[in-house]
Amino acid sequence: MKQTVLAAFAAGSMAFCAVGQAETLEFEGTIPSNRDVVRLPLTLSTDLTNAVLWTDSFQNGLHFDPIVALWRDGVLLGQNDDHMLMPGQTVYDSSLLFGHLDAGTYLVTIAGYANFANGELLGSGFRYDDPVVEANPLNNCVPGGDCPGNYWHLNLSDGPIPQVPEPAASALWVAGLGLLALRAGRGAFRRIAQPLAWRARCSG
Repeated sequence: MKQTVLAAFAAGSMAFCAVGQAETLEFEGTIPSNRDVVRLPLTLSTDLTNAVLWTDSFQNGLHFDPIVALWRDGVLLGQNDDHMLMPGQTVYDSSLLFGHLDAGTYLVTIAGYANFANGELLGSGFRYDDPVVEANPLNNCVPGGDCPGNYWHLNLSDGPIPQVPEPAASALWVAGLGLLALRAGRGAFRRIAQPLAWRARCSG
């Protein structure tokens, strides 16, 4: 039988919230096991542009690996397991970006890996609803290994998306600068270094 958890706000236990333009909301709670699904009813009072749902609670393995999905009228709008888009996220956090969300009522679900939705309809349930499918132990413990916690923290915001460079992209950028510096040669270095040295002497 499907088990669900009604999520609570950080500041209380309301089931619905109203979201206006240029706001950030935070939600938090715990999930009893990775057969459970957290369900967060959500009411948007206005349309949102560049709306982002993201978790920042994985914390490099301190807490469980979340799957976040957004639904409207029982239809899946998006689902994500691993995606770093916002500051504070680590490798197995989730994030969903929607260019536009109409005002109205939605449902957010949070589940542990690998309890994905079975399809595009909420009524189709989730992978671990089937007792035949082997689920990970409580809190996503690895047999014979560590046992991460079951805390989750979800954020919802709209507006400009901060630029969070991927580590690989940053490394390529630094390497490219290094190659350009090498190609510049000693002459270019002298032309740069001499004015700097002059300024240093004058300031002394």
